[in-house]
Amino acid sequence: MIQKLGLIIFIAAFGLFVGTLGINNFVLTNEILEKNVKAEQLVEAQQQFAPMLGKNYSNLFGFASDITAGTKALNKAYDAQQAWNK
Repeated sequence: MIQKLGLIIFIAAFGLFVGTLGINNFVLTNEILEKNVKAEQLVEAQQQFAPMLGKNYSNLFGFASDITAGTKALNKAYDAQQAWNK
């Protein structure tokens, strides 16, 4: 009896924990870009990520997907310019 009750409490608590992982919001701002991007790359990064700036993402997957796509596009442009130091 006690084992079943403990298992039910554990499953409920674990479900609550997993449920809270998905209720975050993600927003990319100019302040975040300025803090995390080199000064010589800031203008290009702001142009590349302009559609994302201020956009509210309700889940991590969409946010991470857009960040990854923007970063890959910037890297591809730098490779085409042979700007290896950026």
